[in-house]
Amino acid sequence: ENMANKPIFTVDFVSPCCAARVGTLRTSHGSLATPCCLLFTRKGNPPSLTPDLLCDFPEAGLQVTAADLCLEHDVIAAAGGLRSLAALDPQRPLYLSVRDPTEFSDGPLKDDAITVSTREGKKKLSLAEFLSLQQAASADFFESLSVDVPHSIATKKVRKSVELSLSWLDACLNAVSKAPEKFGGVYGVVQGAGSVEWRTRSARETAKRPVDGFVLASFGLGESYEQRAPLLAAVLAELPQEKPRLVPGIGSPDEVLQCVELGIDVFNTAYPLLLTELGFALTLMFGPDAPRQADEPYKINLRDRKFQLDTRPISETCRCLACRQHTRAYLHHLQNTHEMLFTVLLEIHNTQVYLEFFAAIRSSIKDGTFNDLRSRVVSRMSSVPDVAGTCPVRTSSV
Repeated sequence: ENMANKPIFTVDFVSPCCAARVGTLRTSHGSLATPCCLLFTRKGNPPSLTPDLLCDFPEAGLQVTAADLCLEHDVIAAAGGLRSLAALDPQRPLYLSVRDPTEFSDGPLKDDAITVSTREGKKKLSLAEFLSLQQAASADFFESLSVDVPHSIATKKVRKSVELSLSWLDACLNAVSKAPEKFGGVYGVVQGAGSVEWRTRSARETAKRPVDGFVLASFGLGESYEQRAPLLAAVLAELPQEKPRLVPGIGSPDEVLQCVELGIDVFNTAYPLLLTELGFALTLMFGPDAPRQADEPYKINLRDRKFQLDTRPISETCRCLACRQHTRAYLHHLQNTHEMLFTVLLEIHNTQVYLEFFAAIRSSIKDGTFNDLRSRVVSRMSSVPDVAGTCPVRTSSV
């Protein structure tokens, strides 16, 4: 597939009270209104959502990982790309990341390759293999190779991570420049762990390269909510305003709002899936009819026996299939009998609510109510511990 039309990003509106902004990311396979999230997938489709169910969410982009696809390279290439193989909507943007945003493995810092987790165990992935996979998958934009490191780590490893990321980025850009029609947009990866100095240096050097956007990596790996803000601010101060900024692994609503306030545009997260796997349904609703009581929980655990006779939908104002046709009691029953339909319906609901959350963010930025939205969300979330987290194996909560 010819990828000559690289993604184009425009900033449409900036909040007068903070750095939050609304933009549009246009690709040859559709556009994304930002701030937005990319739906987590396994080889092209979100777990539990078939292509026809995915049609209910036309505004969402998809994320695939090299770790998931690297063993299927030949199959994807023979099928003419991942869109053909997975029956994906041709008007849905596709992003290729290196690793699963729900996982973190502290791999070795080697010059020749990175290590990824596959169904057959650990596998080394070289830059050439990664770029070949990008060509086969025909993603609209992709991140360059990099190695994530936790927040608290020796300075020597932080430096190695930054230097490797820049070296791989240069090699990636060089390869892409020789055949630009075969590749999507390249996003440079900013590393630096918990060091403001190295984060700043990484951001400054990455911004000098002709990248199409930036990935602010290694967040949610040990830093606290309070520690994250100055690290993000230091990085964003070095990046040009006209290019998009993506953060992987952050998905909890309060943490998303923290990032949006500082100027993040895109989130690569599996938050709705992680909630679903733990049996939680989001009740943090938005819109004119949504409940605004601060003492109401923002999610409920449908495994709880108190729902076995509850004939209400998950949410009275939600328009998803699960809420229109089923009750909390029925979903509780499905979970108790280990029916796959429980996961399907709950994933539909959580995805619907999460996408509406991002739509509410965009609306609030444009109409000047972003601070009010953030206060409401933080107030609702403070009443219930977030145990699902951004990712159970990362450190920020769901």
